[in-house]
Amino acid sequence: FGDIVLFDNAKIVIPLNGKVAVTGANGAGKTTLFQMILNQEPCMKISPKAVIGFYSQTIYSCQDNATVIEYLMNRSEYNNSEIRGALINMGFGEDAYRKRMNCLSGGELVKIKLLSLLMGKYNILLLDEPTNYLDTASVSALEKMVKDYKGTIIFISHDRRFIKNVADMIYKIEGHRIVQIENLSM
Repeated sequence: FGDIVLFDNAKIVIPLNGKVAVTGANGAGKTTLFQMILNQEPCMKISPKAVIGFYSQTIYSCQDNATVIEYLMNRSEYNNSEIRGALINMGFGEDAYRKRMNCLSGGELVKIKLLSLLMGKYNILLLDEPTNYLDTASVSALEKMVKDYKGTIIFISHDRRFIKNVADMIYKIEGHRIVQIENLSM
């Protein structure tokens, strides 16, 4: 990018249905790598069947007046009771499905955005720091959902416990290279 080299002769292979962690120092190029995948840069070989969902680590706000259940049902193929169960697992109360999206707190919106992706119509998810803003119980619920997810998930994280609990493989970006880490305990 300009005169800055982020990656030099980098190659990674993401297995079908893999749970892949991407780590590295701040500014190493993790989020840029995600943007390259999303933009399907010419150097990327991505299956034409890929339907990619993206979670950004930015705080969310929502102007949507839909209820939580309407919002999630419009973005997934899951039924009402499955969505309500997922909401409860993520720490929402029994009646949370009735809340309006534009009335949710920032933390609640983060959980809903993650649920909309994990229950959405995607086969590849890119999650940029998905455990930020989540309490311990919600992180545990997210771990289970990531493990159970039928598609491929590539996630950026500094959360060692989360990585250890869900990653099948780890890539680290350092020194303009993307290297696979063999030891999942890091």
